[in-house]
Amino acid sequence: MNEVNDSVINRFASRYSVEPGKLFDTLRATAFKQREGEQPSDEQLLALLVVADQYNLNPFTREIYAVPDRKNQTIIPVVGIDGWCRIVNEHPQFDGVEFHYSDNTVQMEGCNKPGFEWIEAVFYRKDRKHPLSAKEFLDEVYRPPYVGTDEFHQTYTVQGPWQTHIKRQHRHKAYIQGARIAFGFAGIYDLDEALRITEGGTENAVDISTQSDEVVKAPDMEVATDDSAKADVSLVSQPDSNESAQVDLKLSDLHPEMRQKLEDNLNNYVSRAKSLNCWPQVAAYISNKYQGQPQIKRFLLTKLEEAEKVGLDSTDNKAA
Repeated sequence: MNEVNDSVINRFASRYSVEPGKLFDTLRATAFKQREGEQPSDEQLLALLVVADQYNLNPFTREIYAVPDRKNQTIIPVVGIDGWCRIVNEHPQFDGVEFHYSDNTVQMEGCNKPGFEWIEAVFYRKDRKHPLSAKEFLDEVYRPPYVGTDEFHQTYTVQGPWQTHIKRQHRHKAYIQGARIAFGFAGIYDLDEALRITEGGTENAVDISTQSDEVVKAPDMEVATDDSAKADVSLVSQPDSNESAQVDLKLSDLHPEMRQKLEDNLNNYVSRAKSLNCWPQVAAYISNKYQGQPQIKRFLLTKLEEAEKVGLDSTDNKAA
């Protein structure tokens, strides 16, 4: 690498007390860890470091992270809302922001609560006589829930942050666009924009058996990555204890191959919940994914609950 690149790496490593020689490996294993074991190249990591350095963003706290663009074989630098707030508040000309909300509300597909028709973010600068603003309309920025197909060819729906926190997500969009207009921030994107760029991104598709630990914990499913994107645990339906035998009888009618897939999935769910201690999140995922297959859902939730109790009993015995 040339001297300019080395200076960026050394400066960045010094800022976060990381050895320069280990910086890339550390980022690959943490801040820029990708799905399915994909590894960003040195060139892609360097490009992200340049952006992070330019805006003084910390990748280790997820102020900036990477979304792969497989079509163009590149990585898109994504800045979470905390990162946007940092670069706005650190700008020397920033003099405040206020939000205006429409009087009308609209109901969007897949959302059980109404949102504002538009939200306007008004930014004030110390060196400008008039404020700069951005008005974002909900129908242009809203993302409907993700609808997928499972291994049994059944459709399932996963609610994302736009369904659980529609007003907050909408306000974030207005804030980010207003910040761009007011301060000319370029070369960075929010998660929605990055997924639209990649054409068909699915940040709401939480595949516990394949995604990285960060996403399963997340939660900030800021696919993703901000606390408003956490799984809606309220969707979990607890199984009745007397239903398990009924479900077993039905499962015995499944084709052996399908039954094996279901057992493999159960093992993956239990393993992930146990290793990350995220039982409620895994239960919420199961409840969402199999909501159209109540017998399978009850079976998986029952087995998951049994596995959790076994783990708790084991912990209690060790403590005793």
